[in-house]
Amino acid sequence: MKQIWFVIPLCSAILSANAAIRIDSIQRTNNDVVISLSGGNPRYWYDFEMTRDFTGWSTIGSALSDYNGDVGLVAFLVSVDRVNDFGFIRAKETLPTVNISLDSATPAKRIVAGSSINVPVTVLQLDAVHEPTILEKLPLRIGENDPSRNFYKGTIWDGSVKIGEFYPIPNETNTTCYLNPGLFLPSGASKRLTVKIDTSGIGISDPGIPGSLIKVDFNEADTNNCGFGLVSGLVAKAQGATEAQGVILQKSYPVVRWYWLPSNSLMSGRRDLICFSVTASTYGPIGLSKVSVEVVTVGYPLQVDAFNCYAYYDSAFSMPVTGLQPDGAFSDVDISPTSERIGIVARGTGERRMVTIPTGETRYFAVRANINGPVYAANSVLTKLLSDKVEQSPRMDTAAQMETRANFVWTPLSFSAFGSPTNSDWTDGFCVEGLVPEIHDGLYR
Repeated sequence: MKQIWFVIPLCSAILSANAAIRIDSIQRTNNDVVISLSGGNPRYWYDFEMTRDFTGWSTIGSALSDYNGDVGLVAFLVSVDRVNDFGFIRAKETLPTVNISLDSATPAKRIVAGSSINVPVTVLQLDAVHEPTILEKLPLRIGENDPSRNFYKGTIWDGSVKIGEFYPIPNETNTTCYLNPGLFLPSGASKRLTVKIDTSGIGISDPGIPGSLIKVDFNEADTNNCGFGLVSGLVAKAQGATEAQGVILQKSYPVVRWYWLPSNSLMSGRRDLICFSVTASTYGPIGLSKVSVEVVTVGYPLQVDAFNCYAYYDSAFSMPVTGLQPDGAFSDVDISPTSERIGIVARGTGERRMVTIPTGETRYFAVRANINGPVYAANSVLTKLLSDKVEQSPRMDTAAQMETRANFVWTPLSFSAFGSPTNSDWTDGFCVEGLVPEIHDGLYR
């Protein structure tokens, strides 16, 4: 049996804050020894390995520590069985490590407007491994296209405190955020950081690209020299992988809301099947050219046909919008369905049209059809306003191309308040607020 002194140099910041260092636990796996030290909270680990086999291990007395303002040491005596005179103990070269993962608080994919400030895009979870660590920089991946055109600044937040800024570099998809001051990461406890961006404007003289996906993730390809361990003083590395959903950049966007039917009573004749409103955001006007519904009849065979969508200025559905048919109808020809899904496109005399909704204003819509009787007590008609659950590719296209693929077709009017069906400035109902979950309504006997 031998008695051996362990003498461990510790970062002066540890000893100055924790004068009474003690041994919490010692764990062995073959020749690997992990010693857990603490001086209150948090705990610190130091990792050793033996160069010779041994069978017994026990500590003698308490750890001793000393700190003279510049150098800190902790020492303790251990008893080790079956170690010959040529054996020795050495510190394992275990780098301080920060594990980075995507936190569950990360927002889902959504549409954001150009010229927006402090838009949350990613929430990162950070965990210090082996020892408490100071994180000094955070390597980042910043999405597709040319990110520098779509946002001009990013920030990192620890709760309500901004701890770093980063800037996209033209034609680069990677960047680094330097944290000032460095972020203290205790071992054994997670830290959550929120990544926010300031988006570029979209317009004739603005750089933003309509429909661009902006993502900010941890860059797993650049992991070294991210900080230092507070116990060992060694350079820390970061590791992990994240894949946030990101945000879709548009000049403006619609918000859809369900609106109550004048009556839910099912009877023969021309009937409203579903009503809804569409509001343009405060960032700019939008245009709408197509809506789609799914209609299911229940009970005895019931014929429903001659579908159309009608647009109004008012919630009483009494003032038809201009630019469509005189009665506010999308199409100059009622649509006879060939399946349960019916797409209604704004057109007249062979030309595509659209409902323009000015900035911050709301328009009201009713989908109507003919109910051909007789209607029985067991009958009902169930209607759903359809979204686009699968994102279209390309994300922006002409009105004609988008109308062949998507259920809900609209334009953010990126470069003109009047818009044009031939511009590749039309998109789908994917991520449109209010369309998911899809709006339902019904007529009942």
